[in-house]
Amino acid sequence: MKRILLLITLVSITNIITATKHDHHDEHEVRYVENHKSLNEIVQYNLRNQKNWNDFLALYPNWHVYFDEYSLKPHRAFGDPISLNGSSVEQKVINFTYNQLFDFNIPNDIRFKAKRINDKHINLDFVQYYNQLEVINSRLFAKLTLNEELIVFGLDLFSDINTDVVPTIDIENAVLSATQHIHSDINDILVDDDLRILPVPNHNKYEYHLVYTINFKTRINHGPANYKCYVDAHSGDLLMRINKVMYETPPPPAVNVSGELYTTHPYNPSSIENLINLKSVHNNINYYTDNSGNVNIPSNSGNVTYYLDGRFAEVRTNSYIPNFTTSATNTNVSFDNSNSTIQERTAYWAANMIHDHFVAQFPTFTGLNFPMETNIDEAGSCNAYFDGSSINFYAEGGGCHATAKIPDVVYHEYGHAINSWRYGSGMWNGGLNEGFADVWAISLTESAVLGYGWDLVDPTIFVRRYDQDLKVYPQDLVGQVHADGEIIAGAFWDTYLNLGNMQQMLDLFKYTYDGAPDGPNGTEGIIYTDILVEVLYADDNDANLNNGTPNDAAIIQAFALHGITLLSDAVINHNPITVAPGNTDVTINANISVTYPWALSSATCYYRVNNATNWNAVPMIASGNNFSAIIPSQPNGTIVAYYISLVDNYGNESGVTPIAANLTPLNNANLPYFMMIGYELVQEEDFDFNIGFWQTGDPSDNATTGMWEIGDPLGSYDDPQSQSGMVQTEDQHTLGGFACAFTQNASSIFDGLGDSDVDGGHTTLYSPYYNLSSYTNPAFSYWRWYTNSPPSGANPGADWWQVLITDDGVNWVYVENNKTSDMSWRNFSFRVKDYVSLSNSVQLKFIASDSTRLGQYLDGGSLVEAAIDDLYLHEAKLSTTSNENLQEFIEPKLIKITDLLGREVDISNIHKYNALLYIYDNGNIEKRFKLIY
Repeated sequence: MKRILLLITLVSITNIITATKHDHHDEHEVRYVENHKSLNEIVQYNLRNQKNWNDFLALYPNWHVYFDEYSLKPHRAFGDPISLNGSSVEQKVINFTYNQLFDFNIPNDIRFKAKRINDKHINLDFVQYYNQLEVINSRLFAKLTLNEELIVFGLDLFSDINTDVVPTIDIENAVLSATQHIHSDINDILVDDDLRILPVPNHNKYEYHLVYTINFKTRINHGPANYKCYVDAHSGDLLMRINKVMYETPPPPAVNVSGELYTTHPYNPSSIENLINLKSVHNNINYYTDNSGNVNIPSNSGNVTYYLDGRFAEVRTNSYIPNFTTSATNTNVSFDNSNSTIQERTAYWAANMIHDHFVAQFPTFTGLNFPMETNIDEAGSCNAYFDGSSINFYAEGGGCHATAKIPDVVYHEYGHAINSWRYGSGMWNGGLNEGFADVWAISLTESAVLGYGWDLVDPTIFVRRYDQDLKVYPQDLVGQVHADGEIIAGAFWDTYLNLGNMQQMLDLFKYTYDGAPDGPNGTEGIIYTDILVEVLYADDNDANLNNGTPNDAAIIQAFALHGITLLSDAVINHNPITVAPGNTDVTINANISVTYPWALSSATCYYRVNNATNWNAVPMIASGNNFSAIIPSQPNGTIVAYYISLVDNYGNESGVTPIAANLTPLNNANLPYFMMIGYELVQEEDFDFNIGFWQTGDPSDNATTGMWEIGDPLGSYDDPQSQSGMVQTEDQHTLGGFACAFTQNASSIFDGLGDSDVDGGHTTLYSPYYNLSSYTNPAFSYWRWYTNSPPSGANPGADWWQVLITDDGVNWVYVENNKTSDMSWRNFSFRVKDYVSLSNSVQLKFIASDSTRLGQYLDGGSLVEAAIDDLYLHEAKLSTTSNENLQEFIEPKLIKITDLLGREVDISNIHKYNALLYIYDNGNIEKRFKLIY
């Protein structure tokens, strides 16, 4: 494809974008997929029951499907093998598409793109064109058996494009849009001469943009950047800017050790290893060492020059290839510190190791049989990257070793090259790319830990590991590519553990490179499910998943550990029940939709009562997609917590609602739903119309920023421009309200995420006092927002959220004490007497922490945000009687007096208090007055 080269160098004059201390992502990236939604069970159900799919099932009954909810076409459909007609396999797929799938409104211009054949399947890709312009992300995908029977297809096609293909803005303005907000020198600007059509999901449909494709190079804080951009050719809007340089996210500050050639990391002894595939030059002729490091020089006359350069790796330090010359009679040649550095030798050796490891899986693939440029001691520290054509490693500094000293890092960066050259038409999803690069590394070392030796002082520091703190979809899908990649890489590591054989895992892994599920950043959930289906087809021996595969239990269990199951796309539609009458059974209803209904074994409602820790299980009864369970009746004054869970045919739990409510221990679990049985509202604190005396701060607080305040919260975002990736809430919780308590607003939404979050310690918020001495069985409920695991935060899930209650102001008891992160308003309810006595000095306090847990140091730097709203006090109703409704109707209004600290006062002594007058009507505040005297 031709490209237009703009021979200009730009220096941006726009405002400099400064990365915050918590920032581990490319601050200049722009995504056009802002908020990827989960599959909607109602939409999926309706699409599966529409006429076009039912007509297809009438011909091919044993097929399954999940739809693209924007285009309304099958994203993936699979089932029993279908015989096809045509003169070639490509023509067979086209004939089937237009003859059997025409009801799905197939576009006219579909062109063959690629065919990948392995020993089990034939995989074909076709791409859509509109008015001779390629449609980005369009894909007609087909997987066939080797006897050319169809077993999988996908219609990522677009039938409603109606876009003017004549650009409104010129190339120069498009370049200015692509390079906006870049503050470093810009060079090597390339504009593809072919315009394209970009579908962008928005409001349940695709919007189509005519776009320029622009590439340019610059530098960011981490080092060089090579951006690919899509610019709307009509509006000039920058729709996408993605950095093709794949950086390695650095762990905490690290320290350096020197050695010889490291086969593991700098904290293990160096060793002398054979350097294979290495180039030597004698009489202007190149010779290469074999797999034993031996080379035959035909003559022993003259000299031979040896280079850290060879068939598959070319080492450079500041453009210099390490080399030395010695006599041709010398039969023991060694690269040592007199002619090279340990990092140069280690990187050369490691690049050859990972190349050979790759070739062992794809022995006929020659696309990577060239000297990969391997740059050593690049400017900067604590990082490494792949830029599309070379792997690059930073010099020692910043507390880190020279990263070329760590073979794991070399394996990972070369893994990005494998993804680019061998995966389908090239892999571009960031989370998938990082995860698969890790799979290449850990499958070579057969170690769950990647990157020991990063730190100059502490040998226990690593980059990532897969044998503890497993990352799980969807709760750990945070929008940061390295973290998101740990989900899929962990699934393959655990597949290896379950199979007990690394080569057997790799035999499954390699097939995904032909099926090649992919998509833009933000669509990892569906991609990872696609990967599971690809692995099952790789394991299958009869082209029929419905009857299982030889190792399906091991595979499905391993993926399920990371939340990727045949039920991963299950959608549970349930309206939470927050209040219920006493002494009456409560029915829990849910509508459950899954792509693979044959994989759903059971649905269960789990509940517990009051402060119990053990869950009771109630099976849910199915009627089509509708499920119900009955929670047994409870007396007035009971708090019931509950959640819904699905189990597949292999015993794997999935589709938990609320997400992660099932985890143990409880300090790792998310909040379940809470249901108050037989309670009535007595008093509310909503920070709007009803507010007592709240104390923000405590003398023991040591947070440096993010202290509690009360008012209108200002949202914080991972991407302020599109206001996506919200971290701190932008809305309070009260219906019709305007205020809540929150951990400090930044001055602007464009401030960095870490500008005003909780830093360096803890911050405390105290509720008003409550006189509960005359109550029988009171309960509190409140709504809270808390996160310690946003997309760009360090140490996700490390910091504590704590809620405590006291009855004397001295002794405090935990109500919540966990590390749950949930960036949404969630309700918590509890009975007071389960924790403290019913005194006249009951009070709550809310603590958000960074780097401390009541004085205990944590490895800090997290992004922590919290908010509180709608603290309600309830009292249990009396036992129900036949006259209860009448009694409530005629009950006279109750007058309560509280002082500014929220404490109830004696009406006879009202002259002694500066007080507010509250008039209650059946538990609801009817009016509020300030007494004037």
